[in-house]
Amino acid sequence: MLRTLLGGLMLFAVVGYVAAEEADKKAQTKVGRFSKYVADTGKLTVLVGKKDEAKPMDFDVAKDFKVTVIDGDNKSEKTAADAFKDAKENMTRVAVTVEENKVTKVDVGGGKKK
Repeated sequence: MLRTLLGGLMLFAVVGYVAAEEADKKAQTKVGRFSKYVADTGKLTVLVGKKDEAKPMDFDVAKDFKVTVIDGDNKSEKTAADAFKDAKENMTRVAVTVEENKVTKVDVGGGKKK
């Protein structure tokens, strides 16, 4: 009886560990405010969190990476270098989707409608 119980607990632990590993591989989206973009290095910095508690997060985004720019109901695709030219520091909303430690999608603009 005790062996069965311990065997079941071990199986549960292994399945939980594998599920946690898979969750890390799934896409995660970080939403924040634009801080800066350096086209030469491809380094995008986004302030993530509430205004007074925001922490900078860096992402590698090549200057020719396609970024979705949202302006009201209009969506367009631009290269990262062009998309971040008009972004206002600490004002423009940026959503970065990361999958397996690689940026897969970037949205600039949009946000809450008033």
